[in-house]
Formats: sequence, C-alpha cells, structure tokens
Amino acid sequence: MQSFARGILQPVFFAALMGIVVAICQILQFDFMPDIVSTFAKQISGAMTYIIGNLSILFAIALATHFAKRNKMEAAILVVLTYLTFMSLNNAMLNVTGKLSDAEMLMGTGQKMELGMQITDMGVFLGIILGCLVGYMHNKFSSTSFKGLLEPFGGAKFTYFLLIFVAFAFSLIAVYVWPLLSGVIYSITQFLGESGGIGVFLYDFLKRLLIPTGLHHFIWTPLFYTELGGVAEIAGQVYAGAQPIALAELANANSITSLHESMRFFQTNISVIFGFPGIAMAIIATAKPENKARIKKLVIPACIACVMAGLGEPMLFLFIFCAPLLWVVDAVLTGVFATVAYLIGIQVYWRGLLETILQNFVLGAGLTKWPLALILGPIATITWFFVFKFLIVKFNLKTPGRTDNLEDLSDSQLALNTDGEVTISDKDMITGLIIEGLGGKDNILAVSNCFTRLRVDVKDETLVNKEMLNKTGNSGIAMNGKYIQVIYGPAARDHRTRVCEALGLED
Repeated sequence: MQSFARGILQPVFFAALMGIVVAICQILQFDFMPDIVSTFAKQISGAMTYIIGNLSILFAIALATHFAKRNKMEAAILVVLTYLTFMSLNNAMLNVTGKLSDAEMLMGTGQKMELGMQITDMGVFLGIILGCLVGYMHNKFSSTSFKGLLEPFGGAKFTYFLLIFVAFAFSLIAVYVWPLLSGVIYSITQFLGESGGIGVFLYDFLKRLLIPTGLHHFIWTPLFYTELGGVAEIAGQVYAGAQPIALAELANANSITSLHESMRFFQTNISVIFGFPGIAMAIIATAKPENKARIKKLVIPACIACVMAGLGEPMLFLFIFCAPLLWVVDAVLTGVFATVAYLIGIQVYWRGLLETILQNFVLGAGLTKWPLALILGPIATITWFFVFKFLIVKFNLKTPGRTDNLEDLSDSQLALNTDGEVTISDKDMITGLIIEGLGGKDNILAVSNCFTRLRVDVKDETLVNKEMLNKTGNSGIAMNGKYIQVIYGPAARDHRTRVCEALGLED
C-alpha cells in the first residue's frame, strides 16, 4: 500500500503547477491586456485543461514505471501501448454490442471521448488499473527469452504480446462490469453530497489524522481524481474528480456562474494557512525562556514552508510524536473549521498561499466568498493558539523547547545554516549521513519521495540510526517495519536525487 501511494503521487506533483499556470493565464486574458497576450494565454490555458481532461494515461505511466524493478523505459512504452490497445478494443466492443452512445450527448452515459476515441468512462481508475497490471506483467515476463526464430520476440515484446490479451479481457470487463461498479461509485458520491457537514468533517479529520501513516493519500486521491469527487460538464467537456473540475472552472472563470459542490474537498488547508501560525506561536510561547531563540529558528521556517507550499508535514512532525494528544486535537480542529467554512458558504480553493491568492483572485469573491475566509481565518489562528497553549501547559506536553536537554534539537540543526537551508558545501556530507543513518549502502533497497518525505525501503530496520538521521535537518522520522520515511519538507526530492546518485540507483 505504501508503494502504491508513492507511485500514484507522481502525476499529482504537476497539478499545483498547472493550477498556477491556468490562474496566470486567466489574469493575462483580462480586457486591458493586448490581444496577442490574451491569445497566447488562452492557448496555454487550453493546453492545461486538455491535460487535466486526460490524467488517466499519466497515472498509468507513473504506476507502471514506479512498480517496474528494471528497464523503466520499456515499462513506460509498454503501458502506453497497452493503454492505446485497450482504448481501441473497448471502442470496438461498445460498437459491436450496440452500447456506443451518441458522441454528441455523452454526459451521464458512462462513456467519454479520450485522445479522440469514445470509450467507457472509468476516470483515472483506468490508468491506475492498467498501470498496476503492466508493472506486474513487466516484472514477471520481460526477462523471458527465446532461442531460434523466436529470439527477437523475447523480453518486452513478449510482455506486450501477453498484454494484448489482458487488454482484451479488461475491455470486456469495462463494457459489462464497470457500469455496475459505476452505480456503486455514484451511490457513494451521492452519500458524500447528502451527508453535508458530517461528510466534510469526517473527510478533513481523517485526511489530517492519517498523515503520519501515509494512508491519507487513499482518502483524498479518489475524491480529487475520480468520479467519487463529482462529475461536471464545463464548456462542453466532462470532468471527473474535484481537482480536474476546479481547474476547469478556473480556466473558464469568465463563463461560469457557480462553483461545483466538490469545492468542499479543498477546505482542509484553511488549517495550514491560518491554523499552523497559531500552532507555531503556541510552541514558541510555551518553550522555556532560555530555549525560545533556538525554537524560533526551528518553528518559524517550518511554518513558513507549510503556509507557502500548502503542506502539513514539516509542522506536524514537530509535535505528533512528542505530544500525540495535539495530533488528534489538530485533526479535530481541521475538521471543525473545514466544516464551518462549508456551512457558511466558503468555496475557496485552498492550496499553498501563492496558489490560494492567485486562483481565488481569478474566480472572484462572488463565487468563492473569500472575504468570509478572511474573517474565519484569524479566528482559526486564535483558536489553534489558545487550544494548543492550554493543552501544552495543562498536561505538561514535551513540545520542542520544553525539555531540559536540547541536544537532539541541536543535532538536527547541525547541517543547516543560519537561514535554515542546506549550504552547497554541506550537501555531500548530508547525503553521506542519510545513507549511513539508513544502515549503509547495502541496507537500502529502494528510494523515492513524495512532497515532503524521503521514502526508503530497507533490508533491516534495526540498522537505521535515528540519531544520525537527525543530523541531516529533518523534522521527523516515521518507521513502519522496513519502510522508513524521513520528513525534509520541499527538499525531499533533492535528497532523493542525491542519495540515488550516490548509490547508483535509478532516479
């Protein structure tokens, strides 16, 4: 499950960039802009919305290459070939069985146009399923070799030969079985829509609570990128999932009169932009006087990173292990304020601070009700501050700065300069410390990353040296058996690249 979560995140990395690009393009299409600028911006925005409407194949490529243990380029080619083969076979079966709907009226039929071909609408589930199947088949059969006349048809070619039959069988399932599953998905979507504030609270509470386990990806990803998050027709194009719908609305901000109800799934980050500053102030306020200066250097950069990037881990891992009570309380407050935002009609597209400002400026106050967010936000900051401060003092929680010995904190900052960033001359040393802290080169099986975490599979978890890893500037370490996660914030990708280079692994 952890490996699946790592693979499925790869296409998501680009969603934030696409959102910013679409927002900028909408600004460049304002009436006072020169025609040439508006035309250029419209074309770029159209390119982004086209990608948003075809995310499934990106998920397929990401998962196939992620699961492939060798020859990842061959895996990428195989999954594209299999995907196109499935599309052609599925279209033919819909036609032969008389199930092919009118291409001009596809909304609500369970079919869609993708890459110019009408197929069963499975959303990104199509890419996810095919990506996993191809990754498995590639690992199992791509080393197969033949002799004699068949020798040229071994390896990846033999795997594709087998995948043709897999695509045929799966296209039959898509025609006859998937419509039944779609009914189940619709029922779940209907429940989420009708559950109102209760559904919003449960979603945001669980999404925040599960972050340390990595399982939160299974909460938000289906709602963001599949029919579970809703379906909407915008400018003649059908979009499934909260994220594609939101970006399509952003690209058509001048022509829409209301935002889709799936916008309620974006309210979590009110807790990041407004709640985390309250947490930071509470940790600093409750630190021992002699520790306050050092704690500020730790907490303030972590808070700024979270607010700017819209991420939770750098701040959360400052307290969830040393004060689990605060972890649960933070999840409850996240659910409460997201629910309040939903109930009073706020439909702000919350992401990182830059994205939030840009995209909600484009959509306007009439659609998003962002002025209400400016009232609710400071209330959230004050609430988090006083609740955390009270609990820390009342139960004498050992948050950073409240222990007598700050040796561990000092160690975790050894690799940082005064600005809290790794210096160029230190990077090789830090990479070496990371490798040694993970038990050495021979103990590391696989290295990957998500937004904020370096994710490593090791042979023997008892060889992992947390004290050494804490000298590399991380904000937390999570261990689940042989699966290790070291939280570095936005620097996680850079650390992954350097570790892979040092180990001679594929990046």
